[in-house]
Amino acid sequence: MSLRGNLGEFSALETLQLIGQQQKTGTLEVRSGRRFRAFAFTAGQLVALVPETEREPEPLLATLAALGWIQADRARALQSSGAAAGLESLRPHCPVAGDLIEEVRRTVLQGRLDDVLLWSRGRFLFKADVVPSSDWPPLPLEEMLLESMRRLDETAELHAAGLRPETVPQCDDAPVPPPVLESPANWIAPALLPRCDGRKNLRRIGSSLALAEYEILVTVQALERLGRLRLRRHGPAGTTVVEPLRLPHPTAPLHLALAVSAAIACGFGARAVTANVIGPAATAVIEERARFEDERAVRQLLEVFLRRQGSYPSVLEDLVREGVWPERFAARLSLFEYRPSADGLGYVLERSSRHG
Repeated sequence: MSLRGNLGEFSALETLQLIGQQQKTGTLEVRSGRRFRAFAFTAGQLVALVPETEREPEPLLATLAALGWIQADRARALQSSGAAAGLESLRPHCPVAGDLIEEVRRTVLQGRLDDVLLWSRGRFLFKADVVPSSDWPPLPLEEMLLESMRRLDETAELHAAGLRPETVPQCDDAPVPPPVLESPANWIAPALLPRCDGRKNLRRIGSSLALAEYEILVTVQALERLGRLRLRRHGPAGTTVVEPLRLPHPTAPLHLALAVSAAIACGFGARAVTANVIGPAATAVIEERARFEDERAVRQLLEVFLRRQGSYPSVLEDLVREGVWPERFAARLSLFEYRPSADGLGYVLERSSRHG
């Protein structure tokens, strides 16, 4: 039995939640343009990543090789022999503790989940009972989805603060032991610092380490705070840096449209009641608060749009077309004047003078 569909109609998050809730066993393939990700599940739990072809590097082995823990030619031999299918077969070839290898494996899988949750276009195919051989312990899918939501929220905050994939880091230190940081930055930093030569941006460095953007950003942030890196941020004049909306629930970035709908609806209801109860002064305060919340929601959704499309929208109405702003509240977007930068990587957002 197989299940297939379109991400525009049934999102990756909904598909993954269905697999977890119904405890499905099989392989989920997700494709968006040239991008491809595949995950293997046993009884609704995540057990492995599946390369698109046999020639594609196995994700865990690619990261271990990039970290310098195994040699690149050894990684190819291990992939051919199937050694990445379990810790016991991999441990003799990797000179680090088994629990650290387990942590790297989970980090790599988590990063791949982050990717597909941002894909709004493409197709998916679930092949029931088709699972590659794996001796790794299964990972709880629901827990990992919640963690991905938290990571995506934090990534959007880092973007809003100016730390983006286009940022170019430079390390001027003479070779010294890397600082002791919290994991995963602690094991990423030794491999990241030599790559910070002032020429490669964070996107290229992340690709060379076969790690997700989140891991790279939090590691660079920690190193910058310690003075180990200098960052050259690329961004046009007029880029607005604000404190992003702190979302109370980890799944909020991909459900923010629902939250916006509820918040606006509650706001309208509250104003309808208080207009007749506590008078015009209180109503004005409530309306001002609603406009403030609208602006925070718009700014956060602009970051979600950037993550999905690689640039900010040309007009705010694109948020509706992308499906991140509720269509029935599209008129609320007219409260703001929005001007994107020429390269799409910055914007100016102001309250429209027509609405006070």
